[in-house]
Amino acid sequence: MPDHPFIFSDRPRYRRARHFVLWIIYGAWFTAQSYFPTGAARDIHLHFIKLAFLSTAMFLPFCAVAMYIVLYHLYPRYLQQGLFLAFAGRFGALFFAGIFMNYWTGRLFYHYSAPGATSPFQAVGLGAHNAVIALTISIFLLGIRLGRNAYIQQQANLLLTRQKTRTELQLLKTRIDPQFLFDTLDQLREEADAGSPGLPSAILRLSDTLSGILYDDEEEPVHQTEAAHDSK
Repeated sequence: MPDHPFIFSDRPRYRRARHFVLWIIYGAWFTAQSYFPTGAARDIHLHFIKLAFLSTAMFLPFCAVAMYIVLYHLYPRYLQQGLFLAFAGRFGALFFAGIFMNYWTGRLFYHYSAPGATSPFQAVGLGAHNAVIALTISIFLLGIRLGRNAYIQQQANLLLTRQKTRTELQLLKTRIDPQFLFDTLDQLREEADAGSPGLPSAILRLSDTLSGILYDDEEEPVHQTEAAHDSK
């Protein structure tokens, strides 16, 4: 498991904490982008602040619905399975459902923000605008989730590779040819009888080779023939 469990862990408490932080950030951003002074108002105006919070209350619910449908239904059931046309069709249906849902919340928004006659086209336009925002952010968050999953999978693959390498090393250690040891010791004895000046270094290299084979799990073993070759 990678570091930073808040980001990578799937334990319920970390997952709930991530969603809590996400919706705080999402709600703050949605409110900020909904603050849109018109006319001569250029400074902070209480009326437009109220409209921004009203917009968040009216249109953020569909953002939540869209995000969870995309992440937990459309992606695993269609996109992850390679059913791209089915995903596109249902994604389009979600978009039109968003327009329909936001049409009525748009009418309600206009009722409280600008009492009076409201054109249905205005409500449709506002609903479509917020549906586009909701689905765009949903796709963005899906991309973040895919990147997170890819990173976790990469770390898992690296761990498996290290474990496989360690296992292969242990198997190689069990295949040490006894004849290699006997031949090397015979050569060292002959050099000792002959008083060879290279005998101490040859013994040290043989010792390093055997230590690497027997004890050093995390290091690559020295080639088994190196000591025998250098001692000639």
